[in-house]
Amino acid sequence: MKILLKVTLVFVLGIIFFAGNLKAENLDFPKPYAQYKISTENIASWYEVDYGFYIHLTPQGQKEFSSITSENLNKPIELYVGDMLVSTPIVREVISSGNMALSADSDMKTKLRTILPQSREDNDDD
Repeated sequence: MKILLKVTLVFVLGIIFFAGNLKAENLDFPKPYAQYKISTENIASWYEVDYGFYIHLTPQGQKEFSSITSENLNKPIELYVGDMLVSTPIVREVISSGNMALSADSDMKTKLRTILPQSREDNDDD
């Protein structure tokens, strides 16, 4: 019984250690990551949501974003709006719709509001 408890404890501690080390900097991806800069000219519309922003790209932006996501499947890409790094997601599928949701805390929201183009959609939840 004591041996079983020791083995179980070692196993659980191993899982905790492994899970605790699953951070982006500990993953074995080649650096630098691919980068995609979302230019304001490629943003057709955007609106703010509780967790951040929803952005719809122009046809040109859709084409570029589809291309970069298809070239980087299962790899991280750095997403920039203007010159500001906003996210480094791991691409799990090709994104050809041109729609993206960006998570942002309150500080990043404030900064993004100054970068995103002035014409935008209002998110009126009627």
